[in-house]
Amino acid sequence: MKKMNDLRVLVYSTYDAAGQGYLLAKALREHMGYEAKNVITMQTYLNYPADWHLGNNVQPAEVLDYAKGCDFFVFQEWMPNIKELAPLFGLIRPNNSCIHSLGSMTRRGIDDMCMKQLRRGLAVSSPISDCTIAPGLMGTAPFENIMLDLEGIEAVLGTKETWKPGDGKIRICHASTNDATKGTPLVASVKKLVKDQDVIWTTIQGKSWEDALRIKASCDILLDSMGTDEVYGLSCLESLIMRQRVIGGINPWAYALHPELPMLSCHRLMTGEATIEKSVAAMVKQAIKDVREGWCETTGGSGWSKLWAEELFDPKQVVQSWVHWMNWVMNR
Repeated sequence: MKKMNDLRVLVYSTYDAAGQGYLLAKALREHMGYEAKNVITMQTYLNYPADWHLGNNVQPAEVLDYAKGCDFFVFQEWMPNIKELAPLFGLIRPNNSCIHSLGSMTRRGIDDMCMKQLRRGLAVSSPISDCTIAPGLMGTAPFENIMLDLEGIEAVLGTKETWKPGDGKIRICHASTNDATKGTPLVASVKKLVKDQDVIWTTIQGKSWEDALRIKASCDILLDSMGTDEVYGLSCLESLIMRQRVIGGINPWAYALHPELPMLSCHRLMTGEATIEKSVAAMVKQAIKDVREGWCETTGGSGWSKLWAEELFDPKQVVQSWVHWMNWVMNR
């Protein structure tokens, strides 16, 4: 039986997916005292951090040399498909590795992932609140596996309580990496229904994570995940940290897990409305009223929402669940 107080871990990421591989490796180092490295094979325009970027600051031979001494492997979405890293497959077993499922890649191949679980005995850790992934798997880690980069947010924005311009305008933000999944056309329709001269609408696209964070921080309301995602993502959680009203197309599955979820859902199963544009517009108008009445400054409103996100998604908390689950994987 492997002891859990001194592990060496490799976290492999196909790309810099929301920096989650890096945050996991960093938390394992800083909060658990493990030796852990995150390697990515592709950097996106979002420019999330990573320990190693293959072919940039590390070569395959160095990754393989590190891997030979590893006790556990975490693979984002899929196993590496890079020829130079093929020897990794000789090191992987069901009791020393897992798939870290995060989003689109798993959604597109959910059946294949189930077959890997069935035939290879692979353990999968997916966002348990995501109704488009978790219910379709043959089992998943029983905890929220997403980490909020609280230190990174503070490094970008500083420690101010508010980043609003203070000009009396209400700012509504929509950040989109994919128009279909994020519901960008719906947001455009809602904008036409909300006629308010003192509201500024901002759509963030093609920006790095840090630049997007600065823009979003100036806003009061976030519209997110109104397309096919049906789940709150990191953008929603970041907005809670910035004490903003969050409106999203969040499926009842997430509320079954968190009945107290401090976000407004415009999902048809939550509102009972067939015409989503009108229900979203009504929610936006109410959110604007809430902001004008001081919701963003109240302890029981935005203050509680901020605390909820910090306590549930703080890396030093999430990593504890990760390690307990890794213990189960290694000794099952």
